[in-house]
Parts: sequence; C-alpha cells; structure tokens
Amino acid sequence: MARTPRLSPRFLARRTAIGIIKHSPESRAIAATIVALCTSETLPGHGDAMTILEPADARGVVTLVHVRQVRGLNLWIWYREAGDFLEIARLTNQPPGT
Repeated sequence: MARTPRLSPRFLARRTAIGIIKHSPESRAIAATIVALCTSETLPGHGDAMTILEPADARGVVTLVHVRQVRGLNLWIWYREAGDFLEIARLTNQPPGT
C-alpha cells in the first residue's frame, strides 16, 4: 500500500534547525526512510516506537505517533498514518523519551 507523505511545518523547521542540507547524505537517508515508510505493507514496522506527540491540541487531546530511526544516523522520524497519507510530524536528533 503506497501512502503519500505529508511533511509537517514542524518537521521542515526541525530539519533546517538540525542543519540538514539538501542533497547531503543525511538528506538522502531521511528521504529513503520516508519512502520506506510510505511503501511499507504494514505500519508500524519492527523496531518502530510509539510515543505521544507533544504538545496536546487546544482541547487537551494528545496524538499518538510512531517513531523510526533513520538508518545509520542519530535522526528520528515521527509519523502517523492518516488514511492514504503518512503525516511526517517531526524530526529529532534524539530518540523519543530523552
């Protein structure tokens, strides 16, 4: 099942803040991870963690997301399925819970 990625403003801002440069090895590794997520038969995948996306919305409702490490890097993609889309919610350079 192919899903269309939606890169959130938070993801894009963190990618810039972390210092990811277009066409760099890190940028290509992030893209490869997103493609793997979008084309995966089932999500979450083996090794993906579940966590809460902070902060809660205005009503106090929290969003559960899954997190996958970018292979070989200390980068973590936070995502959730939304129908035919895969929301790429956040990018961090620390695993969840740290």
